[in-house]
Amino acid sequence: MGIAFNASTLLNGNGIDVQSVVNAILTPENSSLTALQNQQTDLSSQAGLLAGFNNNLNSLATAMAALADPGGLLASQTATSSQPSILTASAQPTAIAGTHQIVVSFLATTGTVYTDPLAGGANVSILPTNVTSGDIKLQVGGTGGAIDDIPITAGRWKADSHW
Repeated sequence: MGIAFNASTLLNGNGIDVQSVVNAILTPENSSLTALQNQQTDLSSQAGLLAGFNNNLNSLATAMAALADPGGLLASQTATSSQPSILTASAQPTAIAGTHQIVVSFLATTGTVYTDPLAGGANVSILPTNVTSGDIKLQVGGTGGAIDDIPITAGRWKADSHW
């Protein structure tokens, strides 16, 4: 594109209007530059959207790989404790999936049970006469707790015997 100058205005003694000449030269170039800058902005936006889409696809691929693993998340069983110093747990592969809660109402305490010595020494049985066996029932956990059966047989009890 050519630029036309009017010779009569150049030679009339007013001088050359440099600003008008520069503007006339740069106007076509500025419109091309603006179009290219707009195109660059659009391409940058599209590149950002594609990068986000790529990240989402990578996350989906990772999640699908974990689901496809036969020993992965769907097959795994874990057990945790909110207070591992009191209770630890482990999950077997056959455990039913879900959240299970164990409530500890009371912690175990030590206890002592004793009787007065039996008259007659170490050879005396606590069983009635002519009875050779029996049992003691020990209930742990209060009135609703489990009952353990401890068998007793006639014989000599040694001071160092333990259950």
